Amino acid sequence: MQVSINISAAEEAAAIRAEQVRTLYANTPTAVVGNVLIAFILAVMQWGAIAAPAVIVWLAVLMVTLGVRMLLFAAHRRAAPGDDSVWLRRFRISITAIGMVWGLASLLMFPPHDLPHQVFLTFALGGMASAAITTLSIDRVSLLAFTLPALATVIVRLLFEGTEIQAAMSVMIALFLLLTDMVAQRSYRTLCENVILRISVAGRERELSSLVESSPDNIIRYDQDCRAVYVNRMLERTVDVAPESLIGKTPMESGFDGCIGIENYQAKLQQVICTGESQNVEVMVSSPGGDRRIHHIQFVAEHGGDGGVVGAFAFGRDITEQKQADEAVRRSETKFRTLYDMTGDAIMLLDEHGFFDCNKATLTIFGCATPEEFYSKHPADLSPPEQPCSTDSMTLAARRIAEAMEKGTNHFEWMHKRADTGESFPADVLLSAMELDGKTVLQAVVRDISARKQAEADLRIAAIALESLEAIAITDANQVILKVNQAFTRITGYAAEEAIGQTPGRLLKSGRQSAQFYRAMWESLSSDKCWQGEILNRRKNGEVYPQWLSIIAAAVEGEQVTHYVATFSDISQKKQAEETIHNLAFYDPLTDLPNRRLMQDRLQQALASSARNHNHGAILFIDLDNFKELNDTKGHHIGDLLLIEIAARMKACVRADDTVSRLGGDEFLVILDELSAAAEEAAVHAETVAEKIRAAIGQPFDLQGHGYHSSSSIGISLFLDHELTADELLKRADTAMYQAKRSGRNAIRFFDPATHAAMESRIALEAELRRALPENQFRLYYQMQADNIGAIFGAEALLRWQHPERGMVSPAQFIPLAEETGLIVPIGLWVLETACRQLKAWEFDPDFSHLQLAVNVSACQFHQPDFVEQVFALLTTTAVSPDKLKLELTESLVLGDINETIFKMQALKAIGVSFSIDDFGTGYSSLAYLTQLPLDQLKIDQSFVRNVVIKPGDAVIVQTIIGMATNLGIDVIAEGVETEEQRDFLEGNGCFTYQGFLFGKPVPVEDFESALIKSGNRSMKAAV
Repeated sequence: MQVSINISAAEEAAAIRAEQVRTLYANTPTAVVGNVLIAFILAVMQWGAIAAPAVIVWLAVLMVTLGVRMLLFAAHRRAAPGDDSVWLRRFRISITAIGMVWGLASLLMFPPHDLPHQVFLTFALGGMASAAITTLSIDRVSLLAFTLPALATVIVRLLFEGTEIQAAMSVMIALFLLLTDMVAQRSYRTLCENVILRISVAGRERELSSLVESSPDNIIRYDQDCRAVYVNRMLERTVDVAPESLIGKTPMESGFDGCIGIENYQAKLQQVICTGESQNVEVMVSSPGGDRRIHHIQFVAEHGGDGGVVGAFAFGRDITEQKQADEAVRRSETKFRTLYDMTGDAIMLLDEHGFFDCNKATLTIFGCATPEEFYSKHPADLSPPEQPCSTDSMTLAARRIAEAMEKGTNHFEWMHKRADTGESFPADVLLSAMELDGKTVLQAVVRDISARKQAEADLRIAAIALESLEAIAITDANQVILKVNQAFTRITGYAAEEAIGQTPGRLLKSGRQSAQFYRAMWESLSSDKCWQGEILNRRKNGEVYPQWLSIIAAAVEGEQVTHYVATFSDISQKKQAEETIHNLAFYDPLTDLPNRRLMQDRLQQALASSARNHNHGAILFIDLDNFKELNDTKGHHIGDLLLIEIAARMKACVRADDTVSRLGGDEFLVILDELSAAAEEAAVHAETVAEKIRAAIGQPFDLQGHGYHSSSSIGISLFLDHELTADELLKRADTAMYQAKRSGRNAIRFFDPATHAAMESRIALEAELRRALPENQFRLYYQMQADNIGAIFGAEALLRWQHPERGMVSPAQFIPLAEETGLIVPIGLWVLETACRQLKAWEFDPDFSHLQLAVNVSACQFHQPDFVEQVFALLTTTAVSPDKLKLELTESLVLGDINETIFKMQALKAIGVSFSIDDFGTGYSSLAYLTQLPLDQLKIDQSFVRNVVIKPGDAVIVQTIIGMATNLGIDVIAEGVETEEQRDFLEGNGCFTYQGFLFGKPVPVEDFESALIKSGNRSMKAAV
């Protein structure tokens, strides 16, 4: 049987524990008597086989233990209800002690070599265990606590006897112990099930009783004779009858004093018991308070096990308030219907089929004679085809109705039309969704707002005449203010009540205009009857502001002035905007220095002044050194603070008439005018100013707690008359500044024609370099790499520029330029792609398939964020084996960002690409990085190899590099090997791979392949 009532784990455990304690202690006297009888029988039977003292001692110990158990039993019976777990624990301890005493019998009364007495002892202990199963199986722990110590000793003693029958007896006792445990488990489960079932039944009864007793209804149970057999407590609280007086009586015998309808009550009850069908009845009874209450009674038949009616239940509920509420609703509905028909707003109800109810005002507003005529109209018939918003009425009406159904209400304005005349009129509409007879309908309240709309239009027209963005003040002929608008208050700060009765002169006059100004204004008003112009007036808070004022004099028949109408607007923002536009157009917003546009104008003025006065002038082109590093490390806001401070220091170094301007970024220009007629003096003056600026910029800066030292490179160009244009002067000063940077920065240089020519050449070369890659002017040359036996194992791919007009351009000339301009990135990618395609072309040719190509990678290219992905993509696209590609990196590249370098090298190394450090030893060599980087090779720079046999110092460097690489497990190759003496020295010191003119010059791929084939043929002939 499954129990559906919920029982907590704690409640279940407590109930089971209580049942265990009750049963265990109840069986205690019987168990003690059984122990005593079996003990005495055992003692008598073993008296002759065992020494008498052992039997006596054992009996004494057992009697004491049983006595303690009886004392515990007596204490439990006398104790008040308490914690069952304590009593269960005490019982388990006592039963364990008794089990140990019975186990002691196997030690004291076990006769060696006397099988009959051994069998009897075993039988006695087995009997005790069987009795324990009966009395202790309800608690598995107690059962095992007794049987294990009682039987374990005899099992061991029988085993030690050594005979087959005694061994079999020990096994049977062990099996008996196992059976005992199984019986205990089954008994415990049965106990748990019974306890839970009992708790469930009790809980069900409590729930049912609580449900009936807490019901808000009066409940009476009747038998087949219509006599009450049960009454709940609610009846006592709601009916003036004692419940006990109803038991055993029919309704007519119950004595419901003053009950109206009791006869009908009993008739309905008898009908339910006869037919089994439910019945309802209403009666009026007295409440305990003495007032009359109406009760609704429902009779329900009670069926027995065979399905027949065995009685009935009467469920009664006080419905007095409900009846009163129904009456109130009826009266309210009557009032509502009266108001509904008398209101001036049209009220109508509609559903999906159209209108089905309306009040009298609806017929009047929409021009219908009868309700039926109105109901025959579709909502679309009462609206023009299109609403003022240009949406057709049917579409918009469907949208409004949907919104009302979704939100519950929808309030909007609508254009309706009359059914009789077709005349349109504006209406205020409120749609409300409501439930009526089980379905959702809409109530529409429509109010004709034609009069209100006309009034609003009239008011708007009147208000527009006075209220505008401009302030308006109307005065009488004596200039006393009669009326002001809101704009007047907004602009001047004076409320209307503060301004009315005052004169504008007393209220607003700033004192900034002269008497002559006002005299001219009034003369104009007298003659022309109007005046307008800009004037300074004062606000209420004392602020003076500019305004544009217009005054019109209103006169009777053109003669007598009766009023003045003044309109004015605040033009402060306009003035500020003009000033801001001027500053943005001609001044740098950060430093407030003249910008490039104003500088150009000042420079033209300086040139004109020089031509007029025949004096030299100068321009100083100033560029901050390493400014980008400050921006990158500290942020642009710190860089801006530096620029502001430098602008202030530069202005302090020049005259008031000189111009300091900011061209943009960290570039400034200073125009020095009227220096001297003599060029030498002008140059000295310009250099002095430049030195002051350089020294000022060189002083320490405190940029929000960041200490910083800056320096500048300054280029100077002198000018006289109109010998040079402004652009040429700027170009010369820029060239001189560039020369100062090239000289080590923090320097001053005058314009040098030779430097200018070099820069022009560089600019031309840069322009041609930008066209070289798109026009396919680059070539790859290949220089052999050989080992100590002359075998060619690879080559280095070297970039060459075949210019269509210049011819072959030296790499030393265009590679630095490409790195400086960033062109090295696309060029380097082209080199990598071309080298990979060449490796792919050699892949299936046995003469070249073994070759490895080394490609130089610039720092700019390597530090591109997607460099690793680019190499992956090229290797994937060309399907070249990565171990055929070797990338040569410089020391400066490696040390730039060691963590980034290691990450990228390891990523490429993982797929098989190898790495070599090019020109090793020429830069700042950090030995620490050699142990961190996944290097395959060091390349000894040719500057050491060239003098290795004639300069001991170079020889020591080469030996050191070879030894270091060997100890680190890194291959080493020497470049620039041109003589056999150099090769022999290198081989003698452990370097076995070489590159240089001794083996071959850099040549196009066709020449390289031919040379390689010839070299291979010579090697084969030498081998033969």
